Amino acid sequence: MHGLEWSQTANVAYRSLGNTDQKNIELILNSLAPEDLLAQSNRVKDEMFIFRVPPFLRLLLKREGRKIRLLDIVDKRAVDALFGSKVS
Repeated sequence: MHGLEWSQTANVAYRSLGNTDQKNIELILNSLAPEDLLAQSNRVKDEMFIFRVPPFLRLLLKREGRKIRLLDIVDKRAVDALFGSKVS
C-alpha cells in the first residue's frame, strides 16, 4: 500500500484510528514517495525514522536495504518518551 511495506502492527494501528486521522495519513502517503518520506523525517537511530503527521501522530519508518517499511503509527507522546521531544 502506498509504496511502503506495512507491518502488521502498522495495519492494526491504522485500522484503530478515526476517519480523519486515516484520511490525513492516506493524503500524506499518496502525496510522497517513500524516499521523500524519509527525506522529510527525523532520523532517530541507524535506519529508523520518525515522520510527523500533525497534530499528534507519528509514522515510525525503517529502511531495510532498498525497502522502506512502516513499522507503526504512534502517538507523539510515545515517541517523546522513547526518543525525546527533539525528535518529534
